[in-house]
Amino acid sequence: MQERRKHPRVKPDPLFRIQVYTSDFAENPLHRTNLAVRVLDLSARGACIITPGRLRIGAPVVVAIDIPDTATRFRGRAVIRWSESLEKQGREAHVAGVEILEVQECQGERVEFMSGRAAKNLHAADDRRKHRRVLVSETQVTCTVSGLMGGLSGNIAKSLVDISEGGCKVILEKKVEPDHKVKLHFAFKHPALTVDTEGIVQSCVRDTMSLASKYDTRIEFQNMPNRDAAHLHLVLKALSE
Repeated sequence: MQERRKHPRVKPDPLFRIQVYTSDFAENPLHRTNLAVRVLDLSARGACIITPGRLRIGAPVVVAIDIPDTATRFRGRAVIRWSESLEKQGREAHVAGVEILEVQECQGERVEFMSGRAAKNLHAADDRRKHRRVLVSETQVTCTVSGLMGGLSGNIAKSLVDISEGGCKVILEKKVEPDHKVKLHFAFKHPALTVDTEGIVQSCVRDTMSLASKYDTRIEFQNMPNRDAAHLHLVLKALSE
């Protein structure tokens, strides 16, 4: 199953009583149907649940958690972000990912991690990557490090993996620490346009499956000239069609 959530997951407290129900019946308990047959894990932004059937992606729901006879209580407005049917040894199970959009109530230390405060920095990271990424090929990329930074000089880029209006993923042959500034040059073939911009390294991780030095590197664009931004917009539009 493809990884969809970046937030730390925790196993639900065995005392938790968890309900996931459609928001249409949020105020009518007699007509609620608990969509959570079982909760596999929880995070600051949602839950992974086993469901009685395949759920509709995008369906609005309410997540409610409490411990009976205590003050521990959580309630949040959420949405079904993904839903899959899995088969193993002739048996089928339905699994869904629930993303919490708004925390309406959160009381008690055991549900504190779902209060939303722990996810503020992750919201900022999501905002940085709100642009749709496009996979690319046959594109020449040059990446040089601004300043001295350990004596790195010249082009250290091997290839471009994907790109959006907000940033890109490149394969570098040298490690560059996060928050360092780089200069980028892209030469696209279809359409034949070039883009020059500055960027800030967000992450740079060694590819441990390769013997050669390869670093998967995420870069956020900064100070892109208007002409180059227009070129990039045209490239992304062409690649998306």
